[in-house]
Amino acid sequence: LGQVGKEGSGKVDPELLRFKQRTQRDKEQCLRYCFSPTARPLLLHSSFTPPNPPPACPLCGAPRHFEFQVMPQLLFFLKAEEEGRGGEKELEMEWGK
Repeated sequence: LGQVGKEGSGKVDPELLRFKQRTQRDKEQCLRYCFSPTARPLLLHSSFTPPNPPPACPLCGAPRHFEFQVMPQLLFFLKAEEEGRGGEKELEMEWGK
């Protein structure tokens, strides 16, 4: 994983390290499924805050929890690029900010 996740202080960001270790298992993974009530999404950086727990189901009142995550690798497979002003390719969507 090398220099990935090192900030100015030289420390590796723990969330990015967790993200990289998990995605190393399957680099083409586009969707993550996990039905455990204790599951949480993979974050790209510890400065990102996970979304608040979603509200209860409006139909039955059951609590909701994390079940799946769309991964940034999906951009590659969607070929989500467009021409920039200078002729360079730019991503049409940005996931992970």
